[in-house]
Amino acid sequence: MMKKIFVFLTTFVMLFSVFTFIKGAVNSIGNLTVSVNPSDRGAYGEYKITFVSHSDLKQGYDRIYLQFPQESTIPCTSCAYAHCSDCFLINGTRVAGAGPVYDLPKTVYFTVPSPGIKANETVEILIKESASFQNPTVPGDYTLKVWTDQEPEKAQAPFTITSTTIQNLAASADPEFTNANIMLSLDFTTGRLGDVMNGKNVYVRFQDGFILPQKPDTNYVTINGENPGSVSLKGNTLVLQLASSIGKNANVKVKFYPSFGIVSPNKQGSYLIEVFTDSEPTPVSVKIDFKDKDFLRTLLETTPSEPNGKNGYFVSNVIVKLIAETNTSETPTTYYKLDEGDYKVFIDPIVINDGIHTLKYYSKTKSLTEEEKSVTLKVDTKPPDITLNIKDLTYTYENTLSIKGELSESGDVYINGIKLNMLSPLSFEGIYALKDGQNFFHLVAIDVAGNRNEKLLTVVLDTTTPVLTVDSPKSNFEKFSNSVLVKGNVYPSNCFVLVNGKMIEVDANGNFDYKLIPSSNNNMLPVNLKAIYPLTDKSVEQKFIVFFEKDNTIKLQVGSKTISVFGETKTLDVEPFIDRTSGRTLVPVRFISEALGFEVSYNAKTKTVLLQKNNFKIELIVGSKFAIVNSVRKNLDVAPVIKDARTFVPLRFISEVMGYKVEWNAETKTITISP
Repeated sequence: MMKKIFVFLTTFVMLFSVFTFIKGAVNSIGNLTVSVNPSDRGAYGEYKITFVSHSDLKQGYDRIYLQFPQESTIPCTSCAYAHCSDCFLINGTRVAGAGPVYDLPKTVYFTVPSPGIKANETVEILIKESASFQNPTVPGDYTLKVWTDQEPEKAQAPFTITSTTIQNLAASADPEFTNANIMLSLDFTTGRLGDVMNGKNVYVRFQDGFILPQKPDTNYVTINGENPGSVSLKGNTLVLQLASSIGKNANVKVKFYPSFGIVSPNKQGSYLIEVFTDSEPTPVSVKIDFKDKDFLRTLLETTPSEPNGKNGYFVSNVIVKLIAETNTSETPTTYYKLDEGDYKVFIDPIVINDGIHTLKYYSKTKSLTEEEKSVTLKVDTKPPDITLNIKDLTYTYENTLSIKGELSESGDVYINGIKLNMLSPLSFEGIYALKDGQNFFHLVAIDVAGNRNEKLLTVVLDTTTPVLTVDSPKSNFEKFSNSVLVKGNVYPSNCFVLVNGKMIEVDANGNFDYKLIPSSNNNMLPVNLKAIYPLTDKSVEQKFIVFFEKDNTIKLQVGSKTISVFGETKTLDVEPFIDRTSGRTLVPVRFISEALGFEVSYNAKTKTVLLQKNNFKIELIVGSKFAIVNSVRKNLDVAPVIKDARTFVPLRFISEVMGYKVEWNAETKTITISP
């Protein structure tokens, strides 16, 4: 009996252990594999995942979970499912549902479709490329984790993201001798996936034997003509950080100048250099041979290190340094000459200014003399000058605009980004339609060296036409005497108004009032008015012919202070009067004489009045009945008198002595004096 009980208990324990083992064994899926096509970095991949499920998975209920690496880019899975439900298949059938697992990063689920999955059945999950699951951007080995609702322990499988390699790597060293400070040039082409963003790196790894600078200087290395953002040395690898991005399938030239400090191996032989980038991390190698030989050479270094303009031009002054090198113990001396000058010993750096210059140089020691070398340096630091037919701010009333100009040197001209066809190497023209209001033109001139000059032009289309209203003259053949009154209004009030070509004053309201005094005695006078709108020079004109009669008389009246002088009314400070004793009319001598063009002076001590006009001279003495006319004595019927502090002379004096015609109207007591 006890034996039976023992056998029963032993069997029970064994069965329990087997059950427990089997239960533990099926906590995770089996035979997990992952493949990606294409496996290119950053590409949208088609993912195929296979595994064996040890448990039944019910349709529409159980889920399968996939956790991608952190570097993958996973779209909104439910969104992708909504617009592309055929993008996710389980055993060839569209999944019953899909979505993200929010509490786990980079994790998605798929709901098992009909008819479900049986235990120990192989499961194939296909995520199509059109689902936009993006591969990591950095090539390397990654892991995908998979589990199910029935087997919650995560299984994982590796997959590889690949990249291309650089192509056509070539290297040259100058000189190709041992133990020399070399100029090293590396040329290659990036691959199909070789685009490298600025801030990423190019790596150059050297075989043992090279001497590398411990403190690399970015000024003496260029990548496609540009200094890198930084250079560091890690072991025997130089790390060059890009200052500008490099595209895929692009040609790349890396140049290390002698002053960078790379020294060739001291033993003759072949040496490897490897190059790779962050985007194409698989190293590609190239071989350089170095020989043992005594050598002497002169290295030429410029600052900037390479032409920084177009067509081989430097657009800044160039500093040239000549470096003599030899692997002998002798001390070299370097000689140079610039253009047609004489050879000089090189001591200090040479500054090369604007122009195209030829620099010749060589070095020599006691036993070695280098062959003369020559280099052409093209320097242009000045942008082209632009001369235009319009101002930076121009107003016009024309609907089309011609922009003409000339450059100070040959080059290209762009207006609003469009290149113009040059009329000649220096001249250009562009015709443009204008819209009302402001029109903007961005003009850029670029010379052969790449120097730029820019102008921003503003052209305002203003169709304003001046409105000229003339109140006087009112019509043709209107009569005027002494002066022609030109009166009217112009709109806008900022217009210029010209009368017979002379600009006249216009007030803030556009009114003008001008007396035109003719310079000739012609009876018929043209009066031409022109209004000009100053912003566009648009103008209108009105023309008249008027009659003009010049009044050359002086009219005054006894007992009145009003006098008319050549048609213009004026006021006397004293009035003419009739002397009661003699019955003669007396007039104020200063006012009348000055109106007739005489200069008048008075000597109060001698009471002498002096009248002078050109060579005609008259002397009068108050109280004396004679006058001295050009040294000839002439009698007066009435002596000059002083009244109201003014000197009066007899009216007859005007006619007889001064030579003017005098008319007397006894009825109105009016005096008219005329030539």
